[in-house]
Amino acid sequence: MSQTHLRNYLRNSIRIRVLCCLLISVAGGLTLAWLTSVILAKMDLLPFQESARLGVMSFLALVYATLLLATQLSIMLHPINRLNHLLREMKSRVEIRQLNPTEFAELGPLLETTLDFMDWAENQQHVAAAIHHAFHKRIEDLAEYDALTNLYNYHYLKTILPLQIAQMVNLKDTLSVIMLDVDHFKHYNDTNGHPEGDRVLAKVAEILRNAVRERDICSRYGGEEFFITLPNASCERAIVIAERIRRTIEQNPFPHGDCQPLGRLTASLGVASFPVHASLADDLIKCADQALYLAKHRGRNRTCTYDDVITASGSSDLIIPVSVLNLDAADFASDIGAAESEPDVGVTEPAPDSGAAESSPRDP
Repeated sequence: MSQTHLRNYLRNSIRIRVLCCLLISVAGGLTLAWLTSVILAKMDLLPFQESARLGVMSFLALVYATLLLATQLSIMLHPINRLNHLLREMKSRVEIRQLNPTEFAELGPLLETTLDFMDWAENQQHVAAAIHHAFHKRIEDLAEYDALTNLYNYHYLKTILPLQIAQMVNLKDTLSVIMLDVDHFKHYNDTNGHPEGDRVLAKVAEILRNAVRERDICSRYGGEEFFITLPNASCERAIVIAERIRRTIEQNPFPHGDCQPLGRLTASLGVASFPVHASLADDLIKCADQALYLAKHRGRNRTCTYDDVITASGSSDLIIPVSVLNLDAADFASDIGAAESEPDVGVTEPAPDSGAAESSPRDP
């Protein structure tokens, strides 16, 4: 049944009920008048003519009361009908106008209470929408941000870096990346405890945010490793930024920094650029990782680029793909002399974690 048919059915049913009530009232009045006349005549209390007259008067009184009730009902329903008509008119014109309670004084407090309820319901709707939005925003943040440092996490980095490279391809521009590792972080954690390590990571994240531009992306790569993407930045520009970060960390008065093997808390950094060193996101990450490994082997607390890796490998005239390049301690022995024994480099992609991180394989 359509809504129009349903409305018509309801209207007709109401009219039929009102008509039936009137007919019942009239029939009831006639019956009462006839019974009154008969009873009074049987009891010889009044002559038949007087009893009939009294019965007719009773009937007329009942009819008058019925008409009076109908009139009052009509007066009571009039403002409701006017309000209904106004709402229908607003709906047909697709126009919302402010309802004035004084125009419906007959309804009095009812209309005011209704309007208050509508305002309350609208406010609750806004509150519910705000809570829903905040909830989903929090879910999105948890999916993109690292809880400890409030930087982007590893998964976000793996998503955004290919998009940034594609944008640089369209713009025919360069993009550089920096990979940073806190030196001897395992020693710091073991000596001072994980809560102190957490505070160091949070402070390093703050230093990174303050050292880069708004459009640059800082992320926690995993453990004590951080990663920065620098769109529209050459390798030379990235080296300047990396050195600024390294000096800021070196000069920052971290608690218990004097207990570190280098006498202070430091960081090593690796720099690589697109399209000079790699054309794919994963290869660019590996180039930065190899440069960071070289910085570790050369004594830590320094910045190296992938160009340094190529030079150290003895192939300065040829850029060797990262998948083929195998850098181990022996490769660097001729370059740095007495290099400390380190495990073979293995480019790993750690899953992001929160809380105090375990040390990188670069820091035994």
